[in-house]
Amino acid sequence: MHMLIAYSTVEGQSGKIAQFAADHMASHDHQTTVLNLDDSGTTPDLTSVQGVILVGSVHERRHSPALETFMQARRAWLAVRPVMFISVSLSAAFERGREEAQDYVIETQMRTGFAADEVVLAAGAVKPGSYDYFAQSVVRFVVLNDRAFEMGTSDHEFTDWAELTIRLERFSARAEMQGDAPYVAI
Repeated sequence: MHMLIAYSTVEGQSGKIAQFAADHMASHDHQTTVLNLDDSGTTPDLTSVQGVILVGSVHERRHSPALETFMQARRAWLAVRPVMFISVSLSAAFERGREEAQDYVIETQMRTGFAADEVVLAAGAVKPGSYDYFAQSVVRFVVLNDRAFEMGTSDHEFTDWAELTIRLERFSARAEMQGDAPYVAI
């Protein structure tokens, strides 16, 4: 099965998750194409793609414009393939933030007109060394406000790789059971 892993990342965690998904799929004998949606280069030939994993981070309550544009522009093409959407946010790292993380996905679905077959709310990472003063303040006093985590000076990854592995395996099994989807030209 040929899987497309398309992603958009700001601080790198979504890119890391996309590569993890690609490596996992390749280790299970799937052909993979990884597409960085932030790269303005040409889109590879996607004719043989049978399944899609979309990965994107949330900043200021929104997934990136590059990801949303891809979802909207190719929604008919996506609609005939099994699609997993991995939404990466710090809100997903905390029980009290899960509803908010789900809201980000719903808002993206409303803006793009596309809803994936499966959604994964993946916890992101805190990277204080890469933040300027303003970004550190936003993360500390808005994003992490009233949450059981104190941002220090070192990076902290919240992503649950074991859970992500389970979800990728389930998605892969379901995608394989659906068999060859009819192809729609891009």
